Amino acid sequence: MRNIIYIFVFLFTYKPIVIRAQLNSSTIDKLNYIVLHKQLAIQQMLMYGIPASITLAQGIIETKAGRSELVTQANNHFGIKCKRDWAGSTYSYTDDAPDECFRAYDCAEDSYTDHSQFLATRPWYASLFELHTTDYCAWASGLKSAGYATDKAYAQKLITVIETFELNQYDYIPLLVSKKIEIPTNVPSAPYYRFVQDHILYYKNNAPFIVANRYDTYYRIAKAYNLKLEQLYKYNDLDPNYNMLRVDDIVFLKQKHANTNEEIHIVKYKETPLAIAQLHAIKLRTLCKLNKIEISSTLMAGTVVYLNKKAKRTAIQTSTAMVYVK
Repeated sequence: MRNIIYIFVFLFTYKPIVIRAQLNSSTIDKLNYIVLHKQLAIQQMLMYGIPASITLAQGIIETKAGRSELVTQANNHFGIKCKRDWAGSTYSYTDDAPDECFRAYDCAEDSYTDHSQFLATRPWYASLFELHTTDYCAWASGLKSAGYATDKAYAQKLITVIETFELNQYDYIPLLVSKKIEIPTNVPSAPYYRFVQDHILYYKNNAPFIVANRYDTYYRIAKAYNLKLEQLYKYNDLDPNYNMLRVDDIVFLKQKHANTNEEIHIVKYKETPLAIAQLHAIKLRTLCKLNKIEISSTLMAGTVVYLNKKAKRTAIQTSTAMVYVK
């Protein structure tokens, strides 16, 4: 009988992966694949709502842990064939039939992004996006039922990989940090909008916004309100390369204004320029320019941040007058 070896692997996350598996080259290949690609999987989860565990498990299975011909020659991590709508590079590979056309990519990131968009734009996968990102078992079954793979054991194989390597811990990353935002109480009444969960449409500085719930992702919100993902990022002053949507985050559905009638904001502990701009519904660049601070600045609690030019000018004049009073 083979001895089972417990392997503790730290992957720079919130806890070590504890693996109950035979220590062999196959296990090491899988660990290497996780280390190299977990950040890509998490990024796609934050953007599209596909569990990082599912994406990683699919990548491990489809690429034979990074050793398949498709991945080494074409950077194709998910075995996606060309289809009629594909206009990019291709690679011929014998799979179900000789010399089938598969999509080819310049890098792993392109393959991961295309995989997310492939699932998000096919109607037969639509029901998956109603599932919570932590329900990897339902996602695995749903992918098999929707026809992602012909292997009858595909769902169970995904689940086995996820549970063996504890990949489901990455699915909880968006839920680890939750913060409270002050929601205006004197807003006009507005109808409910339903998408995954009900949203109330609020207004601040004449800009409409919603408050994110635990089921939301930026992709789902954009889809629900007929926006492009790039528009949503622009409206909320977000970096397209890294966006973590957290419970209770304010999400604007139209462009914020450069001006507001509010005068000052007193910085709270760990509050960022972006959080202040969101709270007062003004553009981040305008706020930073007015206060001569960088977008990535770390602000000290108690600092006064001016919200319009008039308030700053008044404060400067008052300060100057006090200097010369005897």
